[in-house]
Amino acid sequence: MNFLRIFFVVFILILLFSCTQKTYQALYPTLSDNRYDSEFPYKNCSKQLNELSKSIKKVSSVVFYEIYAFPNNLEVKKNQMNTGFTTKHAKQVDVFSRSLIGTGTVIYKSINQLALLSCAHVVNFPDTIYNYKSSIDIKEDFVVSFAVKRKVQIYAPELELGKELKILAIDPQKDIVLLGLESDSESITKANVFNYPLGKSKELEWGSFVYIMGFPIAQKMITRGIISNPELVKRGTFLIDAVFNHGFSGAPVLAIKDGVPNFEMVGMVKSSSADYFNYIAPDYDRDQLRQNNSPYSGPFFIKNKEIINYGVTYSITIETLQEFFKKNENELNKQGYYLSGFFEN
Repeated sequence: MNFLRIFFVVFILILLFSCTQKTYQALYPTLSDNRYDSEFPYKNCSKQLNELSKSIKKVSSVVFYEIYAFPNNLEVKKNQMNTGFTTKHAKQVDVFSRSLIGTGTVIYKSINQLALLSCAHVVNFPDTIYNYKSSIDIKEDFVVSFAVKRKVQIYAPELELGKELKILAIDPQKDIVLLGLESDSESITKANVFNYPLGKSKELEWGSFVYIMGFPIAQKMITRGIISNPELVKRGTFLIDAVFNHGFSGAPVLAIKDGVPNFEMVGMVKSSSADYFNYIAPDYDRDQLRQNNSPYSGPFFIKNKEIINYGVTYSITIETLQEFFKKNENELNKQGYYLSGFFEN
């Protein structure tokens, strides 16, 4: 009797397993079609994503400016300004700094070097910023003050090396930068390098599923999205419906071909669609604003506000990144950074 019971249980298990296999094959008939998947991963991939996350680093940059102002009674046009003129008439009135957070992917390491791939706008700032007189009566653009860039500091805090990153190669128009770091620290040998293959953005289709890993608002996070308008790849970019926040710039876009763990990097996030508008605001530093229910009589200022159109995220294609590398390969080699192992894998 016991033997019959055991035989019956085993028979049922075999039957269920067989049904499960048939159901699986019916649900996922194209997982071996050599195309990027357009469905949510069919099995757990936390282990692979955790491995990938170790090569994704926060990139922090700070720029320092000195502000120079002209006397109020002096009407200065931009084309009048030169070293002699500004030295004679302008005087330093203030200093200020601006910081940005982005994402970098460690793509190379040697005994004493690291290289990270990111977006140019995370570390690239204008050399000079001009402030013009604003009045209804003024018909021409007269410069009131200008700010001059004096120093930029770039770090990858998670690397714990305490050293600044330097720009190895940059293309502000395509929004790509390669950052390098040299150190004798053992932390370099312990750093994780992105070790998954590069894919082909031109093979992305409507609905292709992707992961994005970066540092929105300085916090390491992962999100997902699907590809739209893959025809844009011909222009070096493509659209994802992923939710973008400041700090995601430079994050790798990871597609899956024929199921987990076949991750491939198909691009890099650069920006989101946004609208900008001006508005009038009071001076928030004035003590009067702390007094409730009292009329405000202080100065007003014109300010600019950005509103992100969430769910419309632009990414740079992997082919554009490879073209950028080819253009700068000789210069990178001169600096001792041999990155062909990543870009040509």
